[in-house]
Amino acid sequence: MKSKQRRPVQRVTLADQLRAAIANCNRSEYEIATESGVSQGSVTRFMRGERDWTLGTADHVAEVLGLDLAGAKYAPASRPGAKRLPRRVTSSSSPATTADVVPELN
Repeated sequence: MKSKQRRPVQRVTLADQLRAAIANCNRSEYEIATESGVSQGSVTRFMRGERDWTLGTADHVAEVLGLDLAGAKYAPASRPGAKRLPRRVTSSSSPATTADVVPELN
């Protein structure tokens, strides 16, 4: 009996979702950097895939973009038995998730 080869699963990472959201937000890298307190060079290198961000940096940028990282597809609370952290109060009544900004990644 011939065994079937499995295709590698193509996973969309949080970094991929952030890059797509930044690319589609109609703001310059400079504006995003200034509003989030991140250097423009850091944003540029992140967008080129030359560096990764800490979760804190990603959270600052996501807040500027109006994204809710807790609603991301790979949030830890999506695992069975995981506890969801309390949601942070935001200025908008219903913050967008990465799925709202980049629907093709769902």
